[in-house]
Amino acid sequence: MTDNHYQIKTSLEKPEKGVFSPSFLDFVAVNVALTNVSYQKEQMVLNIADISFKERSGFALNHLSAKLKIDNTKTIAQELSIKTRHNSLEGNFDVGYKSVSDLISKPMNSQFNVNLAQFDLSAKDANYFEPSFENSEVVRAINTKKLKGNVRISGNSTRISLDKMNLLWGNSSLNAKGQAKNWLDRDKLTYKLAEFNINTTKTDVALFSSDLRDASYMPLEMKLSGDLEGNKNQFNTSMNLASTLGNANSTLALDMKETLSFKWDLALQEVLLGEVLSDPCFDTLSMKLAIEASGQETSTILGTFKTSFQKLAYYNYDLTPLTLEGNMENGKVSTFLSYADSSLNAKLHASITLDSLTPKANLELDVIGAALQDLGLSNRDIRAAFKVKTNMEGTANAFDATFEISNALAVYDYKSYNLGVFEGQAYVRQDSTNVNLNSEIMDFSMIANADPQGLIYSLTNKFQRYLDKELSRDTTNKDVQMRMNLVVRENPLLDKVFLTQLNAFDSMSLNMAYDQVKDSLLVQFSAPFIDFQGNTLDGLNFHFLSHSSNADFLFGWNKIDAGPITIERTVFDGQIAQDALIIDFLVNEKEEKLFHIRSIITLKGDTLIYHLDPDDFILDKQAWQVPPNNRVVITDKFIDFEDIDFEKGSQKIHVLSSQSPSGQDQLSVLFEHFDLTTVTTFFSNEVDLVNGIISGDFNLIDPFGSVGLEADVSVSDFSILEKILVFLP
Repeated sequence: MTDNHYQIKTSLEKPEKGVFSPSFLDFVAVNVALTNVSYQKEQMVLNIADISFKERSGFALNHLSAKLKIDNTKTIAQELSIKTRHNSLEGNFDVGYKSVSDLISKPMNSQFNVNLAQFDLSAKDANYFEPSFENSEVVRAINTKKLKGNVRISGNSTRISLDKMNLLWGNSSLNAKGQAKNWLDRDKLTYKLAEFNINTTKTDVALFSSDLRDASYMPLEMKLSGDLEGNKNQFNTSMNLASTLGNANSTLALDMKETLSFKWDLALQEVLLGEVLSDPCFDTLSMKLAIEASGQETSTILGTFKTSFQKLAYYNYDLTPLTLEGNMENGKVSTFLSYADSSLNAKLHASITLDSLTPKANLELDVIGAALQDLGLSNRDIRAAFKVKTNMEGTANAFDATFEISNALAVYDYKSYNLGVFEGQAYVRQDSTNVNLNSEIMDFSMIANADPQGLIYSLTNKFQRYLDKELSRDTTNKDVQMRMNLVVRENPLLDKVFLTQLNAFDSMSLNMAYDQVKDSLLVQFSAPFIDFQGNTLDGLNFHFLSHSSNADFLFGWNKIDAGPITIERTVFDGQIAQDALIIDFLVNEKEEKLFHIRSIITLKGDTLIYHLDPDDFILDKQAWQVPPNNRVVITDKFIDFEDIDFEKGSQKIHVLSSQSPSGQDQLSVLFEHFDLTTVTTFFSNEVDLVNGIISGDFNLIDPFGSVGLEADVSVSDFSILEKILVFLP
């Protein structure tokens, strides 16, 4: 029978082209070839030489052949061969039964043996039956390679045996054998996979997720082996993982008969932790973890866990003495951590009460002794000890918390220093935040009528609107107000132990006030006096006040005295208004202006324009002439100087954009008889730090590419700290 055409319709509606529909079957090019057909009493022999067809969906059976023998107690299929467009299969099977009538009435009582000696499979044929598979990333990944292998299965209604299974997909393979009893009855089912081996590579796994392609935690090669067994109520498994990033052994016993209980043991050997975490500070990890738990509900679960470390290092510091263990009882989880060696002796106890309405957390840390130099926390031999207690009740969105550091002691150079008590409280609700920290070193307080997330969002929105005028004002969090105060005081623990180069300082303060209704923000910082290694900063202040899209700020100091460098009273007075930033730079010597420069910066789209106000432009107490139309235009990879000229008498500075002889963009600075003290007097008006008259030019070639520098200058009467320097030819 060759080239036949059959249609089977159960509906008059014509289905979508290229999609299989059981209500409209259309077979063309149907070929059937049978040979050696014979029939005797209770026995039939049939050789299928070839069966093939094409269905309207696109699915095609290219070839089917087999040798069949059917009698009253057995059906045997040998030399079975099936080929479609994308799949092929070869094998044999047999089915044993008491009688043909028993097979028809009780098919599950049959005994069967299936041997798929060779197959070559792809999911592409499934697209004819379910077109959506083509849009599945998982299916597309599967179809990049074919699944090859062989399988042999035997059994009956009460027992099924996986005698062998060998699968190969790309560089990945699976080998397994096992059995199951009562496999048709879920309540009586028992199963056992006596042996399985899975081998795969990072290249194969990454086909299913592009994120894994460059993931450092994914080994290049992996091999998983083990066994498992179980039933409806129990599950047990033992597995070993060997990989290029380390090895792991795991055993798990799960019991679900009456109350849920499990026991899990995990051992990691030679895990390259630095590569897994992409952090070279970590070295190789070897550890053991044991967990046991039982119970039905959170409030009734009993459990314990314990760890031990055989290899663990951070920055080459050995952490193997670390122990971590814990337990869970009556809804409370307790964790105990301890570590003791010659450099650190510390204990940590943390507990969490798992309550769906008001969970609680407590932490107690007791650092009995710590050598900070050994731990890499200081370059000096400082010994420290302290206790920390924290308590928190509530959820992440609404909680009360307390914090306390007590018995804090530091020993340095045979002298002890006490921190006193450092304590804090936090109260957070959806409509309020209240935080207080108090100690001998510092005091901090903040109060707001919004939760931290709402406060941060509102403040972020305000700052973003300075840069983006089209950004709308935050209306999600209405009427947000905040007050914050911080004071840091001098303490021997700071300047005698941790910041020994800090000789002295007066109390520093930071204050902030925010009002969303008025769209105002006030920031004030003050450091009256700082002495760092004998260098002093006097009267440092910062003041910022904004309303809506306008803002004023003031930054400056009374005096900086650092050896030969002495900077007199300096003020940066700024304004943000009408899409422009105005900065007034002023240095006074007593009542006389030493330097005065007023700049105007505007932003138009992605173009920044800088302009110098020519009025009252003063360098070293002398007025300089600046063209009124000067400006610098800066965009992405472009800068242009227009009329940037400074002149006083015979002294001239000219900045311009031009091209080098080779045709490349360049920035040039031209000097004519420029006296260096014009600039250096800013750093000292009493001592001549640098003297000299400079003439010539500096050229910065290709400033946004491969930067190059050319200079052709001459300096006369050059001296540093009034010491004359002579340049030899």
